[in-house]
Amino acid sequence: MLVAVDVGRVIRTARREHGLTQLGLAERIGSTQAQLSRWETGARSPQVSDLERIAATLNRQLVVSLSPPRPSTPTNAGLAGFDEVFGKRTGAR
Repeated sequence: MLVAVDVGRVIRTARREHGLTQLGLAERIGSTQAQLSRWETGARSPQVSDLERIAATLNRQLVVSLSPPRPSTPTNAGLAGFDEVFGKRTGAR
């Protein structure tokens, strides 16, 4: 299960892959740098609408799963939840 800190890491990784600063992404999604920082550090959790804007801006697909969490193993620990939140877009919607 992804928690706020994990979601924040996913956002930060995707943002950096696109060469954006916190301020740059915040401006594109209609938020503030301070709010984006809180999401990335896990101090706050973004709303689904925020995640939708982030995913669209970073050309990612938002994937929401209500299935039970998988046990953590060496192969799925850490940022393995990346594609659970932001799956790479395949062109199909």
